Amino acid sequence: MAERAAFEEFIIADEVSDVEKSFKNLLAVLGLEDTQGQGLLLFDHVRERLTPKLNFGQKRLFTNLSAQIKKRKDLTTSQGLTAMICGAGPVGLRAAVELAMLDFDVVVIEKRPTFSRVNIITFWGETMNDMVSLGAKVYCPNILTSGDIQFMGTRQIQLSLLKTFLLLGGKCLYGQEIFGLMPPDGAVNQWQGRFRPYAQGRRLKQMDASTAAVDFNNKSEVPQSHTLDQSFLAPSNMESDEHRIPFDLYFVAEGSWSDSTRKLGFTKLIQKYNPVIGLVINCKYNKDNPLEKNMKSTIHHALNKDFPLKSCNIVTEFVEYLKGDTHYFALVVAKTNIVKKMSQEKFDEMMLSESITDDVKASCKQSTRKLHFDFIFFKIILFVNSKLFSRS
Repeated sequence: MAERAAFEEFIIADEVSDVEKSFKNLLAVLGLEDTQGQGLLLFDHVRERLTPKLNFGQKRLFTNLSAQIKKRKDLTTSQGLTAMICGAGPVGLRAAVELAMLDFDVVVIEKRPTFSRVNIITFWGETMNDMVSLGAKVYCPNILTSGDIQFMGTRQIQLSLLKTFLLLGGKCLYGQEIFGLMPPDGAVNQWQGRFRPYAQGRRLKQMDASTAAVDFNNKSEVPQSHTLDQSFLAPSNMESDEHRIPFDLYFVAEGSWSDSTRKLGFTKLIQKYNPVIGLVINCKYNKDNPLEKNMKSTIHHALNKDFPLKSCNIVTEFVEYLKGDTHYFALVVAKTNIVKKMSQEKFDEMMLSESITDDVKASCKQSTRKLHFDFIFFKIILFVNSKLFSRS
């Protein structure tokens, strides 16, 4: 059946462009091209025409989403209101899904054209239950939804939420950045967001060096205060590559480096913690290799009796291994270890160690020279490599 094949192509799509292409094809097969982006009207039509063609597990996606929509039916009178969300990370897309289920007209704008994050996030049980109710297990059938360790990769979260958001009739524009807001005027009685194709580095070019330095150095300070940038709200003629989106509600989900919140004069409270160094390693996962396939995710804290790094000369606080689309390792050590546990002599000794491969040594030296990383940071990398990752 063409309908089911088109739906399965949409389910397995794993990049932004593939999701958009396969969803457009699904609507074409169903004869619903004209309803794309039309909110719950699209969802109702897709469910009506598609579910008779699906198997039981695939039908469950629409059953669960229908139940979620029903729960929210009497919570708000949102019909006719447009919500604009800047940022298609997990927070932005989860907000978009929620608003779509509440029958808002929702549009999401994201500057990145691809899913670029590769980290993996551990979940509370309630968080995983929420993701499963929104279709995560259908889109990512290999995720663990029970047990002591529950997690998803960030791009898995984004994939799942984007697909559900599209099924709920939402609109998502990738590769676009906001550069201003237009207040209501005589021609348009709504606020409008001003957007243009994203160009990497353009924001920094528009900032002077002192402002950029303060912006970076204050990232962990509390609180951060900014003054309103009047040019961000000033009426202006349409630029050649600009398009505008009218909205009633504006949600900023751009992360801690948000340019919009700075220009709008927001005061942000950033929580500050003791300094630590985190080593994160993402390795390719060969699913055809039985040894890799049998590896189990594990998390260890230093206070646990079975902590595997008790003999490590560097005091480590936490280590985790999570197997998702990649082998994801994360190790946390206290910053105080840098000067207490390492010496130049020890570093030179480790550089001669046969347990450290030549490519690792070359990579560390090259990175130190090119990217101006603190040399002592690589002492820790080499030490951990010799003590932990060289083990079979």
